[in-house]
Amino acid sequence: MRKHEGHTGVQEYACRAVGMISTANEASSVEAGQLGLLADIQKAMCIHEGHEGVQEEACRAVALTSANEANTVVVGQLGLLTDIQRAMRTHDSHEGVQIYACGAVGVMTSENEDSRAEAGQLGLLADIQNAMRKHAGHEGVQEFACQA
Repeated sequence: MRKHEGHTGVQEYACRAVGMISTANEASSVEAGQLGLLADIQKAMCIHEGHEGVQEEACRAVALTSANEANTVVVGQLGLLTDIQRAMRTHDSHEGVQIYACGAVGVMTSENEDSRAEAGQLGLLADIQNAMRKHAGHEGVQEFACQA
């Protein structure tokens, strides 16, 4: 990820790999945070803001990697909720981005009071509502939005 920051394919598949590895076990997820991979994902989201594939896989990786206490602190320190919100707004017609962005918001705010407060300050509830309205017929978006 670090050597090929400008290559969308590398970033998309690297984000996917981080997410998949993080689901293997909690130790892998914690290690991803310790290695700075959440910061790398955030950088990929910023560099490739207009690429739906990078945004979808980044949101998925954030959701899957943030499901432990150690990484909820890291995502809060990085301000990843802002990046997730930007992805939701930039790609509001893309179901995959909306599914995993809603999932990431849900995971990031479920056990972390600071993240819940930040989500409120950012107005993420309106973004989740927009996703639900825009993708009313998509069960995945509806499910993850309700969990958020």
